[in-house]
Amino acid sequence: MRVSFHLRPELKSKKTGLIPISVFVSHNGKKIRKKIPGLNVLEKDWDKKEQRITLSKKGEPYNYAIESNSKMNELALKLNKVWMHHQYALEEELRTESIVKIIDGDYNTEIDKQVIGLVECFDKFIEQSKSHRAERTIKGYTTVRNMLESFFDDVNCSSNLDDINLHFFDLLRNYCFDVRKYKNNMFARVVTNIKTVMNWSEERGFHSNQSYLKFKASEEEIEVIYLTIEELMRLYNHEFKNEKLARVRDIYCFASLTGMRFSDILNLKEAN
Repeated sequence: MRVSFHLRPELKSKKTGLIPISVFVSHNGKKIRKKIPGLNVLEKDWDKKEQRITLSKKGEPYNYAIESNSKMNELALKLNKVWMHHQYALEEELRTESIVKIIDGDYNTEIDKQVIGLVECFDKFIEQSKSHRAERTIKGYTTVRNMLESFFDDVNCSSNLDDINLHFFDLLRNYCFDVRKYKNNMFARVVTNIKTVMNWSEERGFHSNQSYLKFKASEEEIEVIYLTIEELMRLYNHEFKNEKLARVRDIYCFASLTGMRFSDILNLKEAN
């Protein structure tokens, strides 16, 4: 959706010189132009490039630029949030009459609000991410999604996006450490994924809950065990009598020298 603001010079008042401000909305191939109730401006006070009212100069009558610009900002934000809610949450097109009601201030966003759970939101996020995220990343999101499904089955806790708060966080932390036996680093990854999905869904109008921003989980430095180049070359040059061991050595050294994961090596073909 694109939202812009323009003047309607043809509707200029002969008595006051004020010109109505109109909002222009373009979405899904449709275009709507409508006057914003109560918003008027003198042509000299209108910044065409910024599409906003400039502040009145010293000695001039107050032109209510701050209040009017704030109203336009709020209208643009509301139009986009409702449009994204229909596109991603309701999976339907926002109707023209609904846009007109939003502009007139008669639209109740609670009328068509759909309650969405965190697991369902993960499903939507994963589906949207498949086109531009790595398969390994998608697998990580799916792992957290499946864990959350078990968590909500086992723990008495609401999964609604509006209820993802610090109470949910405390219950989830206890579940991850006591039941799942997660370590700090694994729990930190779970929290990071949840915050990513919550942020994604907030941007698309699924909810307006920002309690998730308070979720915190710290990672610990872990000891990385590796071979020195001397140890690796000693293994590389060793003559095994057992052909199976020699083959395992070849794969291990190949992985070490190329930096490839074992799972990636398994997927290699002769053409590679």
